[in-house]
Amino acid sequence: MSDTFIKNFTNYIQSEGNIYRITQMPTKQFAMVIPDEFGPIRDSSNGRCRHCKHYNTSPAWCQSCDPWKTTQILTSGNKEIDKFIKEFQTKATEYEKAIEWIPFDRLDNWQEIKNESDQVFMANWSDGIRTIEGELGNYTQSRTILCVELMKSHCLQNDALDLIENAIREI
Repeated sequence: MSDTFIKNFTNYIQSEGNIYRITQMPTKQFAMVIPDEFGPIRDSSNGRCRHCKHYNTSPAWCQSCDPWKTTQILTSGNKEIDKFIKEFQTKATEYEKAIEWIPFDRLDNWQEIKNESDQVFMANWSDGIRTIEGELGNYTQSRTILCVELMKSHCLQNDALDLIENAIREI
């Protein structure tokens, strides 16, 4: 394939957004075009993905890239909890709807709150909650320090994960 063809085709891919990738095996004279399953929901007003350079599928969120990227960041050290978080991350369709593991060392200013039946604590999360900043088409992902509420759970791990899953579905 000629360099001109590749350049023109690359420009088409970036402007149309309906094709995710094109590849060619070194020994073959043909190219494989990989369609972008999220092409129909990409919108220029959501800005461009920093990774794949296509328009995002929602403000500051690329459905092709971000779910995978968010599952690579932190782990709890517990296989079941990590699996639970990754399942939710891969289903997230917006930046604000992704969940993540918060390591205890990222929490400070702990306070115990009096509660009749449970032990409840509050702490500041130094990394903060996900936020989107910027103007239409020029969004950026950022974080704002957040005060979080924590409860000491007496549930078994699987029961606790079921409770969390049900709570998230209701949101």
